[in-house]
Amino acid sequence: MFLLPTRSLCSCFPMSTLVASLLFVLFHFLSFSVQAQSGESETPPPTTEFIFKGFRENNNSEIQTEGAAAIKPDGLLRLTDGNLSVTGTAFYRKPVRLLDHSSNLNHSKVCSFSTSFVFTLVPSSSTNGGGFGFTFTLSPTPNRPGAGSGQYFGLLNETNDGNPTNHVFAVEFDTIQGFKDGTHATTGNHIGLNFNSVTSDVQVPVAYTTEDEVKEEGFQLEPIIIRLDYNGQNQVLSLIVSFAKLPIAPSTPFISHVVPKLSEIVQEEMYVGFTAATGKDRSSAHYLMGWSFRSCRDGLTADSLVLQELPLWQQLKNKGYKNHLRFPQLISDFSLIPYSQVSTLVVLGVVAFFIRKRKTSNAQRRKNLKALTPLKHYHYNEVKRFTNSFACVVGKGGFGTVYKGNLPDGRKVAVKVLKDSKRNGEDFINEVASMSQTSHVNIVSLIGFCYEGSKRMIVYEFLENGSLDQFISTNAASSIAEWRRTLYEILLGVARGLEYLHYGCKTRIVHFDIKPQNVLLDCNLCPKVSDFGLAKLCEKKESIMSLLDTRGTIGYIAPEMISRVYGGVSHKTLTDVYSYGMLVLEMIGATNKDTVENPTSNTSSIYFPDWIYNDLENEQQSRLYGDDDLTKEEEEITKKMIFVALWCIQSYPSNRPCMKRVVEMMEGSLDALEVPPRPVFQVPITPLQESSTLSRDISVYSFSR
Repeated sequence: MFLLPTRSLCSCFPMSTLVASLLFVLFHFLSFSVQAQSGESETPPPTTEFIFKGFRENNNSEIQTEGAAAIKPDGLLRLTDGNLSVTGTAFYRKPVRLLDHSSNLNHSKVCSFSTSFVFTLVPSSSTNGGGFGFTFTLSPTPNRPGAGSGQYFGLLNETNDGNPTNHVFAVEFDTIQGFKDGTHATTGNHIGLNFNSVTSDVQVPVAYTTEDEVKEEGFQLEPIIIRLDYNGQNQVLSLIVSFAKLPIAPSTPFISHVVPKLSEIVQEEMYVGFTAATGKDRSSAHYLMGWSFRSCRDGLTADSLVLQELPLWQQLKNKGYKNHLRFPQLISDFSLIPYSQVSTLVVLGVVAFFIRKRKTSNAQRRKNLKALTPLKHYHYNEVKRFTNSFACVVGKGGFGTVYKGNLPDGRKVAVKVLKDSKRNGEDFINEVASMSQTSHVNIVSLIGFCYEGSKRMIVYEFLENGSLDQFISTNAASSIAEWRRTLYEILLGVARGLEYLHYGCKTRIVHFDIKPQNVLLDCNLCPKVSDFGLAKLCEKKESIMSLLDTRGTIGYIAPEMISRVYGGVSHKTLTDVYSYGMLVLEMIGATNKDTVENPTSNTSSIYFPDWIYNDLENEQQSRLYGDDDLTKEEEEITKKMIFVALWCIQSYPSNRPCMKRVVEMMEGSLDALEVPPRPVFQVPITPLQESSTLSRDISVYSFSR
């Protein structure tokens, strides 16, 4: 920087001009500084992610432990050692930035974050039930100085409990078994969401029912996998609990709650970790077997922790174990065993228990509804209350009736009340078991169920625009051209949902009843596959699925389901692909509805509308595209959907694409698609009679041969 003599400036310019020029320069300098600072604040916070598949002593450089917490040689991270009135903390050493200033809002928002961890605990006595508990915590410091034991979980103390300046958020895992005090109605173990306090704003008891119909509560003596996800866009925090001893890994959240309070707690830098404590007269040794975390990545969750992939678990399996080990035997011996050996014996017992459980047949597992731990099991009176005594009917059919309801937390739900089933409740079991294992934007979300005596109800999310067939009927007067692109997006979403059912779930799900009535639309016209009453689950390694009855709806059912009522059918090319093709053709107005609605007609056009192929060959597009004037893009979209549909409804299953390929074709270019061959249908069709096994509304038919 240099200065000119004042006399030189004054001699060259009038004073007023000089002052104005200096002010102009100063204004732009300040504006540039503000913009520079604003630009810096608009940068999203950096991502933090890590995973510990077991813990090693060299992890001390990454994890800060205090109190009773320590990393053990056997790969466990111990939070408390089982002694009375102790606390322990373990925090990731580097701070995590969770505030995002990059949005156009006047205030910052809390970034999305996700964590998963595996824990187990051992009570010091078989009589006191153990305790007190531990927390997953967001804290402004990597330790909790002055925190109390017992009910304060090594997190807070009597003085600062409830103080808004704590800036502490914790997910509380209360591990006291059978405890009840004078001020709380809580009994047994529970999970809570705590904001600056050890008093939970949200609290859910931990309970499940075993295959022997014995209700159990608690976290005792088994590894438990926790997944916690916070969505920064809608401020929803969800938590999933997976018990190693139960055969079905849940996908529905144990807790799902909007937490706007989090924005009042999170500061620029926070530390993530765990706190734990024991009580004056009851204690447990709390252990972590693995931990993963990821922040500031919308839509991406922390790496999953698979129990079998943890080093300690593999080590125990390699050494072998005795099948006679059982939990009660271990409990009675805990007071005599040094704590350095407790964790190994616990996991040994769990392994033996888990292996024994796996011997149970898959069919029995699927029928064990109450083992679906995280699902809300509503009592009949609860359902009656939040449906206002079943006042608002939104759908009715042979399966039963669907009612609209409002949960206490404000969520709108649909309640399907099933009629008495002639299949021993298999349709109800299928629907709950199938939906409980799904989590996808194009699959309807199951919230809970009611199963009391003959009363069978399914509670799922309410979708404002109803079913696809209702939506099309309502908009029948609209020009096809006006919503051709919307229809394409809807059908693409259905394809993605089916791809997820076939390939994205831990257990493959074949729907068997894809049709417009079973596709629901939300307020944004996002499609969601619903009604899993006819669904069938199979292990991914299975190549053939056995079917003992014909499933599906006439007009959508695949030909091989008719000619092979008994026997195996490959799940890769099963009826879902065919049904999807017929769904697409119907939605673009390319099926002969009169024929479909008159199934006694002895014609193969029920299964393949032959005139579509004739029109394609003769380039007669009026029936394919309708009478509306379509743009070139809309014509290409329509033609692409027709090509995809014709590939899906090929007579021979081996000629059909899998759903992964269907999605690729729908997303790809029309030029990349070949004209599908004309299907050849040779199975003689006889008049159909309604099956006595299912309702007319579900439209399942049997055939005389």
